[in-house]
Amino acid sequence: MATDALIAAFRRLPTDSRQAAIGALVAELTPYEWRTLHGLTAARTFQFDIIGNLPVELVASVFAYLTPATPYHLQCVSRTWHRAMRSPDLLKRSLKPWISTAEIQGNKYSFYLQKAKHVQAFRRGEPVKAFNVTLDDPHGYIILVEDRLIWSCLSRHNGQCRAVYLFDINSWRLQKFNGDARETLRRLVASNQLIGFATNNNTVYVWDVDSGVKRTFRVPSASLFQAITCRERTIACAGCLEQYVMVYVWDFDSQLGTSFTIPYSSPLLAHPTPGRGLALLLQPNTKHIIVFADERCSRHTSHRAVDESSQALTTIRYNKFTYAGECVSESRVTLDGCAVSRLHSQNNRFTPVDRSGRFRLNMFDICVQFDENLHKFTEPHPTSHPGLLYAMASDFWWEDVFFESFIKDTTVQETPAALVHVGTGDKTYFNPLLEQLHRPQRQIPNPCSKEHI
Repeated sequence: MATDALIAAFRRLPTDSRQAAIGALVAELTPYEWRTLHGLTAARTFQFDIIGNLPVELVASVFAYLTPATPYHLQCVSRTWHRAMRSPDLLKRSLKPWISTAEIQGNKYSFYLQKAKHVQAFRRGEPVKAFNVTLDDPHGYIILVEDRLIWSCLSRHNGQCRAVYLFDINSWRLQKFNGDARETLRRLVASNQLIGFATNNNTVYVWDVDSGVKRTFRVPSASLFQAITCRERTIACAGCLEQYVMVYVWDFDSQLGTSFTIPYSSPLLAHPTPGRGLALLLQPNTKHIIVFADERCSRHTSHRAVDESSQALTTIRYNKFTYAGECVSESRVTLDGCAVSRLHSQNNRFTPVDRSGRFRLNMFDICVQFDENLHKFTEPHPTSHPGLLYAMASDFWWEDVFFESFIKDTTVQETPAALVHVGTGDKTYFNPLLEQLHRPQRQIPNPCSKEHI
């Protein structure tokens, strides 16, 4: 009866009082009673299958933060997990950071499994094959856009660059592009949909990669090719003119262009150096463009001040504009701990490093990462300089997978490596992939040979 009364009284207590009563009761236990209580609590489990009881849409949201290989590894947990881990919604979400949305849609389980294996091999630094492209112009242009490799090629007749080649790695197809009058190539740009190049006669040729449709536009001055970029179906270029900096934006589908100017009185561009110090990042979805300039263009810093300043600081200024030229934001960042670096006019394009709006930008011997969603420079992970906003120019990455190129000397192996898999964000190591004298398994024909001209 006393036990029943105690239990009944305990049930009538509010939550806070019940917890206080438990604490007071435990304080009264003898060592023998402690062992009895421990045996009772140890036999009780508090496990709950959260994944198994969630809708597959929410499970997909959880696994979107994990590697694409994780759903396949966890299919053996239970039948419930096996069904959830094979859901197309979940598999597509896990592959989204690595594969284009158009490629993911409407495929079968075997396709997702194959792509997950490819991603896993990439993350581990285990390539299944290798090939090389012989460049007769070591100082020419070369761009990798998803599965397409684009490069410029010198003419056999006069040694000038008059053609561009596009190699589709998936289909093993090689295409050649050149101007109507075989003009000399000045700058090369490409996106996942377009390929184009600027010529010495101020003309820009642009092709739709899938359809092959060619279109052209002209700019008033070759100085506008100091910075040129391409994203989706839009091309933009900019340059320092006598009175101002001009930015020109051209849309492939409408074939319409618009321009605006930035006065030299702007904090962004006060002391410009012709042909130097500019970079562009297009945002076609919102009709904005971000213009970047190095410290040499600062109104508050003369050329002499830059040369005499501390060699451990690099400043980048960047403003966001509408296509009509309205400045909507002004920003700047100072990179501490590195020698003064500048935007190079021949390699000043932003390269995507994921599908979430992060880009890599070269600055001579260093590179930086810009997040357009946060509208600021962020630290790459992993990085050769932890805690700083830059890495070495020889560092390359996609998502959290890092590579390093052209390591001339290393104590890890006797043979110098040309390409090293550095690791991922959660695991850093040294895995040489290509030696400098490596002979690849497959080699595509030299596009400059007679049979390809």
